Amino acid sequence: MQKSVFTKLSFIQAVRIVCQIIFFILLPDLFITVFSTVGEVLSSLIAGTFVFSEMRSGILLIFLIMMLTLIWGRFFCGFMCSFGAMQDLLYAAGRHIPARPELTRGTDRILKIFKYIVLLAVVFGVWIFRLQGDALWSPWTIFGMYAAPWKGLPSASVLLSMGGVLFIIIVIGSLLVERFFCRYLCPLGAIFSLISRFRIFRLKRDPSSCTGAKCRVCTGVCSMSIPLYRTEEVASGECIDCMKCVSACPRKNIKTGAIPALCIILTAATVFGAVFIGAVHVKTDYEAEAALGNEALSAETMELMPRLLEGVLLPVNETCEPRGIYPDGIHTGSGSGYRGTTNVSVTVENGWITGINIDSYRDDNKQFSKAQNSVIPAIISSQSVDVDSVSGATYSSRSIINAVRDALGL
Repeated sequence: MQKSVFTKLSFIQAVRIVCQIIFFILLPDLFITVFSTVGEVLSSLIAGTFVFSEMRSGILLIFLIMMLTLIWGRFFCGFMCSFGAMQDLLYAAGRHIPARPELTRGTDRILKIFKYIVLLAVVFGVWIFRLQGDALWSPWTIFGMYAAPWKGLPSASVLLSMGGVLFIIIVIGSLLVERFFCRYLCPLGAIFSLISRFRIFRLKRDPSSCTGAKCRVCTGVCSMSIPLYRTEEVASGECIDCMKCVSACPRKNIKTGAIPALCIILTAATVFGAVFIGAVHVKTDYEAEAALGNEALSAETMELMPRLLEGVLLPVNETCEPRGIYPDGIHTGSGSGYRGTTNVSVTVENGWITGINIDSYRDDNKQFSKAQNSVIPAIISSQSVDVDSVSGATYSSRSIINAVRDALGL
């Protein structure tokens, strides 16, 4: 009788699948968070706006991920990345597709260079020079919108964006080529690949009892198509620590050791815990600061408004107070966010915006609170919706800005 798929699974593969499921359900956008946080730190350092206290949780996350990559390699890609888990699922689902392409070693090696080109394009184009383009340019963002349907689903129109088209291409590519995005397009994978070249713990092959080129089982099952039969130690930065070669070798010639394997599992648990603790901490800080900051700013803005905006909108004269340009009253408006609609109420007195209240939103608390804490004071202070989005919370920022714009009829 043929064994089931489950009885064929090795212990390490079973653990890996469990880790992938947990991260997919609870932290589907962790890869987006890590990459955008790297960009946020770099952009703020270049712009001279870096404030450690405001980025401490993100810096902790980056430090933890990068240091552990330096020790264990690209364990993040193999165990924790939800985008990678999606690719594994798609490739397994497409196993019956006829005539899957067989890429030569040379072609595969050349295509793997593209992820470094993508990384350079993002670093210089988006993070440094802040070139404006399609708001939904990233396929990661599209994936994050759909990966947690219980948090709300976006409009199907997002699939028509640049990121949506790229996401569809990646889905098709993942059905045909294992880890298509990880191999050829992932900018975060490019960063991990560079760092993991210097990792401490590596998979090792015992050549004394290995037939090498005659067998090639390890190479055949490698998710990243690394020619493992040629080396006694896996030094390639492409290795994602999936451990499939360890499980597949009939003679158990490829080993990682019990301690490194256990540490990889503990690492995943550590990062998982750190992200949750950090998320709760950041959420509390931002929401508290937003609640207190908006009240204080409203009172301060009202007191200093004549001097602050003297001559900007209407000139001050001896007989009357300057008046703003907006109609008095409480106005409501809405704007599209990352996971749904954001609704606001904007209070206008004597023509000035004196308060902005968030009536409802569907975005993640951490990102939305971060955007709220920055965007609302900026709008009230400048008396304009032409303010900058918050790096790492771009879509939540834009939802607030567009909702205020809608409320004021701009």
